[in-house]
Amino acid sequence: MPLLSKNSLSIKLLRIVFSVYLVITLFITFVQIADEYQRKNHEILKSLEAAQQIFQANLTEAVWTFDSKQLQAILTGMMKIPVIVGIKINNMEKPTDWSQGFPIRMGIVQNEVGQIIQISKNDKQQKGLLYLKLISHHFSLKKDNLTLAEVTLYSSNHIIFELAKYTLLSITLAAITKTVILWLLFLWVFNKYLTKQMNEFCGAMEKINPDLPENSYLKLQTYNISELNRIEDVYNQMLLRIIQAREALNLLNENLEQQVIQRTEELQIKNKKLEQLNQEKNDFLAIAAHDLKNPLANMKGLSLLIRRGLKENAEIEKLSYFTELIEISSKNMLEIVNNFLDAAKIEEDNNFHYTKTDLLQLVKSTLQEHKDYADSKSIKLIVESTGIDYQVSTDQFKLSHILINLISNAIKYSFPQKSVTVSLDRQENFVTIAIKDQGQGFSVADKKKLFGKFSRLSAKPTANESSTGLGLYIVKQLADRLAIEIDCTSQQGIGTVFSLKIPLHCQFIAPL
Repeated sequence: MPLLSKNSLSIKLLRIVFSVYLVITLFITFVQIADEYQRKNHEILKSLEAAQQIFQANLTEAVWTFDSKQLQAILTGMMKIPVIVGIKINNMEKPTDWSQGFPIRMGIVQNEVGQIIQISKNDKQQKGLLYLKLISHHFSLKKDNLTLAEVTLYSSNHIIFELAKYTLLSITLAAITKTVILWLLFLWVFNKYLTKQMNEFCGAMEKINPDLPENSYLKLQTYNISELNRIEDVYNQMLLRIIQAREALNLLNENLEQQVIQRTEELQIKNKKLEQLNQEKNDFLAIAAHDLKNPLANMKGLSLLIRRGLKENAEIEKLSYFTELIEISSKNMLEIVNNFLDAAKIEEDNNFHYTKTDLLQLVKSTLQEHKDYADSKSIKLIVESTGIDYQVSTDQFKLSHILINLISNAIKYSFPQKSVTVSLDRQENFVTIAIKDQGQGFSVADKKKLFGKFSRLSAKPTANESSTGLGLYIVKQLADRLAIEIDCTSQQGIGTVFSLKIPLHCQFIAPL
């Protein structure tokens, strides 16, 4: 059994339990001692009554005859009885030869005032022991209905203690023995059923591992004690809540980390987009400053020449040529501005209107719109088709915008005296439109940035036309939203082919 500290729960409970037990034990012991005392007291009284029965007749005869020698002998014999410690005789006539004082006293007796005194052989009175308590028995000596004397026989509690000392000692030892045995028994029980379990509980609390709490579950030897069962259950429930809270916290941390990663990625994307927009702004300003500057300068110079020619009455043909140049510069400027506006509008426009569209008619009408431009460069426009049904469901206006940009670029980058061919081919689920030119073609580096915004390619317009780098960007944006696949094959110095794979039933795809 391990030693317990004075402040342990077992010791404190034992103090309380044994304080109550000690009071009860002392009470029972005192009751047993008092009962034994009363029993011995009763036995002594019986012994005094027996002495009365033995000596009463002889005492009466001696007192009646005034025989002092016989009286002395009887009293001496009575004093030899162990339970008698004193004798007192009152109201007796004194024998003529009696030398002692009256009343007659022998041994330890009480005087007239109730004090305990001791009578020596020479009739000398001595002060008695204070702890003594005398037990007295009274009887009268009578002869012929005449009271001769009053006799008192005395015993004492000292006699009781002598008679009962072994019994009282056994009662006391039994009480002490029971107390010690019960103390040890209770101490063992408390240690086994409470202190040991509490120590295991405290040890489990100390060994809780925040990283591995599931290994810290408590298993007590509860002996089916409800309080220990409750301690075990409450502890394990608390540990389970800790595990659940930790798992929830870990999950929350993981979610927060994912959110931080996601927000970081979003910020990086937005930063890249901001950088891209900033670059586009710079490209826009550069293009605006460069491409608009030359037409405006040309228009200004030609206007001055026309004004001077008017003042000098110049030839009409010459002035007409100047106005044609102004018109060309104006068209170039208008194309630049329209491309800027188209690019901005496409990025914000999510409204698409699908209708049945005849692609062959749409191609022919688009080519007709570019006939004057092609004629100015002596470029021949050709349409090739293998069937008669080129009906699709699409946004005709936006598809027309794609064709305008591709056909316009084919003419712009083709050399004079060449041709631009637009061919149509009907398949099961789509129609392919191919725009082929005989221009400068694109390099490998050009193909990597072909559909970029404000892209500057190595190929240059063959008649000093303007180029913003937005045409193919607009084509790509519109094609993606109409679910049109666009492809480009090109060889430098030979020409370029742009292919549009148009579904029979287009569906709008929102931009990312």
